[in-house]
Amino acid sequence: MITLVNSKHPLRSSQPTVKPGVANENVPLSKPKIVLQQIVAGKKAQGIQLPQNTRVFGRNISNMHIPLGKRQRNDLKQDIKNELIRLKRPQNGSRPLNSSVIVGQEPTFEPKPMEIDLDSPIKKTQKKTENIQECQEYTAEIDQYLRQIEYQFVVKPSYMDDQPDVNEKMRAILVDWLVDVHIRFKLLPETLYLTVNLIDRYLEKEHVMRDKLQLVGVTAMLIASKYEEIYPPEIKDFIYITDNAYGRDEILSMEQTVLKVLAFNLNVPSRYRFLQRFSKITGATPTIFSLAQYLIELSLLEMSMLKYGSSIIAASALYVAYKLVDKEASWNQMAAKEIGYDSQNLATCAKEVLALMQSTAKSTLQAIRKKFSSPVHFEVARIKA
Repeated sequence: MITLVNSKHPLRSSQPTVKPGVANENVPLSKPKIVLQQIVAGKKAQGIQLPQNTRVFGRNISNMHIPLGKRQRNDLKQDIKNELIRLKRPQNGSRPLNSSVIVGQEPTFEPKPMEIDLDSPIKKTQKKTENIQECQEYTAEIDQYLRQIEYQFVVKPSYMDDQPDVNEKMRAILVDWLVDVHIRFKLLPETLYLTVNLIDRYLEKEHVMRDKLQLVGVTAMLIASKYEEIYPPEIKDFIYITDNAYGRDEILSMEQTVLKVLAFNLNVPSRYRFLQRFSKITGATPTIFSLAQYLIELSLLEMSMLKYGSSIIAASALYVAYKLVDKEASWNQMAAKEIGYDSQNLATCAKEVLALMQSTAKSTLQAIRKKFSSPVHFEVARIKA
């Protein structure tokens, strides 16, 4: 077992801090500059506040501080630019910050109301090209292709019986820990599902000792991040998150091994993508979508759910979410025909999904439940099944 420590990481103690500017009596600073410095200082102080709990793997993530990566730094720069543009704009009849105002005289700036013609050519063009990035003309072909290949990446639910030193409980603990790491690194939802899929497919083909199980987990997340993310976390971040349990060479060597065993097959149909499509077909509300997402993430912990394909798990989770949030809503025939599953096809899988939700309150693995208890996800984990 890895000992938890609270010592600061040497690579993170050197991060410069920005202090708000203080105006001198003789040389006052301009207002935009002071505002910019305050924005930078406030942004660097922000972070995700996770519950104080002790993890089995690696460090206590709630006490961890990792400097902003490239993706977060770019977002920070864009937020600063947007804030400066907003400050320079005239608001509520006032002048811009960079305009000259005579002391003792009221501003004479009067904004004029903007007239919008709803029938203008520009407005009509926007209506036509509103969903151009969704590629609606190719949606049916993409969905058909994903349905054809999804069962190529399904593993046997009983593959853990062939493992000499790893069991089902260890896998569940690893996935629960990776959910916390996924939140801390602010990764995309698809990265988490691909990570778990890579772990299961690798464990099905190779024997792994328990002291290398965490190495397989962080390596799978590194591979998934490189595949899904624009700016994936660096290897040194994964070394730090595991409390230096593994070195850079070990992670790189395991990365090569995993890719060779899986023959570089990373194009796995995600449950999250199926859920997005099914939610759009049925017109699901944000609350129903978040509840369905909560259910498909709970299915990652249970090995018995490996016998189902990604599409039927996503459809069953959405079916259960509709029943819990809007009991009067029904799985109508039009939606069932376009999705490909009616209520009879989803009965067995939906019962298992509902059972997972009912048993999560008594489970010791609470990372997913705490994640979906936040207002960001409409506190759907608090809904009684």
